Amino acid sequence: MKVVALNSWRAELLRLNAWAATGRSGLPDVRGSAQGRGSQLCDDQSLLVARRAASLDRLGRGCLAWDDWAHATLDLRRRMRDDPKDAKLWDDLAGVDFSRVTFDTSDFSAFIFPGRADFSGARFANDGWFNGAQFCLGADFREAVFASDAYFERAGFSGDTRFDRATWTRSAQFRLSSFKGQASFLKARFERDAWFRGSRFEAAVSFAGAIFVGEAGFGDCEYGGACDFSSARFRDNAGFDRACFSGSVEFSDARFEKKAWFPGSRFNGQASFERTHFAGKMDFTDVSVPARSPVAERIAHLKVELGLDG
Repeated sequence: MKVVALNSWRAELLRLNAWAATGRSGLPDVRGSAQGRGSQLCDDQSLLVARRAASLDRLGRGCLAWDDWAHATLDLRRRMRDDPKDAKLWDDLAGVDFSRVTFDTSDFSAFIFPGRADFSGARFANDGWFNGAQFCLGADFREAVFASDAYFERAGFSGDTRFDRATWTRSAQFRLSSFKGQASFLKARFERDAWFRGSRFEAAVSFAGAIFVGEAGFGDCEYGGACDFSSARFRDNAGFDRACFSGSVEFSDARFEKKAWFPGSRFNGQASFERTHFAGKMDFTDVSVPARSPVAERIAHLKVELGLDG
């Protein structure tokens, strides 16, 4: 019975991913040894090349073909046995690879990515559309270049997400997006406005060392985990009004070169403003902090330093 079950889900997985056929076995052998080794797909260059070609081919066949594959892939995962080796193979075949691809046009609005989506080093020559897209196992946009506007409004990121050193030449729109796993925008560069208003970060998020040339909108955001804006540089207005920081938050060594807005924000954990530089007006009106919190003392001290009402 176990062999029948195994052959059944393998046959279905192969039907959905015919590119992965390798000889008579049909799929890479992931039964492994007695020690339980997982799939070796990520060590097989020919299969990686095939997965990349399959990702591009599926995209070229349009959103309906993509949706059919994505929904069937997710349904298969729900029906599979809870076996780490089987899950590893599913992860390998459910992922998509668009790394270092140059997109002249790109519309991934409402797309479902059942596995991990790799856009690392990709270049978007024109507007990039990801509104409402769902990344079920995370996304990798490290060092991606958005040469025009990029739209991720109401997108859902269920796994860890990486935008480290990504560059937006024009605006970055992330309003009302949801990040359930860790999110990293380490040293990302936003050449125009960056809007994250109303977004929710359930785990740790880092914008450490990020550069915001245009306005930065982080108002009405919820930060459930640790939040890091250390050494970030805000060259235009930065808004954190009505933001809720449930975990610790770092603004140490950050630079606010114009207005810094925090009215109505809540700091429920520790916050650091050590060596934070405010060159323009700042507003901490009606900020909520725990009783006897060093955050309140630091904010009061900042107001005194800048000659504002304490």
